Amino acid sequence: VPYPRAVRYELDPAYRTREEEHRLLQNALTRWTADVFTRDGFDPSLPTILVAHLHVRGANLSRTLFRMSEADDVLIDPAVLKSGWAYVALGHIHAPQAIDGVASVRYPGPLDRLDFGEMADDRGVLLVDIGPEGLRGGPEWLPLPPTPMLDLTDERDAEFDRDRTQSFVVFRLGGEGYALEVLRVQEVLDVLAITEVPGASRSLLGVINLRGHVVPVYDLRIPFGLPIDPKPARAPSVLIVEAEEGNDSEITGLLVDRVSDVLEFSPDQVQPAPQLGLGKTTPFVRGLIRHQDGFLLVLDVDRVFSALATINDEGV
Repeated sequence: VPYPRAVRYELDPAYRTREEEHRLLQNALTRWTADVFTRDGFDPSLPTILVAHLHVRGANLSRTLFRMSEADDVLIDPAVLKSGWAYVALGHIHAPQAIDGVASVRYPGPLDRLDFGEMADDRGVLLVDIGPEGLRGGPEWLPLPPTPMLDLTDERDAEFDRDRTQSFVVFRLGGEGYALEVLRVQEVLDVLAITEVPGASRSLLGVINLRGHVVPVYDLRIPFGLPIDPKPARAPSVLIVEAEEGNDSEITGLLVDRVSDVLEFSPDQVQPAPQLGLGKTTPFVRGLIRHQDGFLLVLDVDRVFSALATINDEGV
């Protein structure tokens, strides 16, 4: 299937926005997958494999900071791919998975590791057996040795260590820009179906199912003393964060307005936070970074978790 680009589907150039372009491409892709069965030379009696480099709506990404949204990407409804094909081989940065539990519609996972968040992840390909009757049995996983990723520290070079830049995830909350160390962030998600927890504190929005793990999701607006926005301009995001530094088995979701970037700053760019003037956010800010025409507030996520624990204990 052609990759969703306007030039490949001969879109009417009258569209005005990126979102409008994406809707047109979604419709064009849907038509393509339906019309291909009626083309001259296509024999529907033969088992056919569809190979596609697509974003399927609702599919889980790999452990990467990349994210998918309706505003930024062309998302395809999974129902478009479920019928007529012996097998649908999808390729992108998504985690290995069968779409909606359909064994013949799959992402095999990326061929290599994309960043340090994936340094422990396995990589491989799927082997499938397609016969006259279609898919025979389940796909077989063939592991491949990924590129090794090593985090090396030269203790003799302390000066270099002081000058080394650090990566931060930049997000917005209540009109302010915040920065959180990438090492504490496992991934960024669009808001998924959140299951409410009866009797929970006001800050606990509920829990989500993240690849078989139950993850609590908290609203950062509550400890920050910000009003709840009942009709946000765009869908919020969830930061999946390590509750303790270096412990990737204990993760928590933090709801923010949106994630805008991943940026690098040197240690000398992080200025001490003022003791006053930041309102209820003051205890949760450990520094300031000058960025563009303003400042980013460097989040002290450990203090955030302490405050959330206190709110939970009080049942507020």
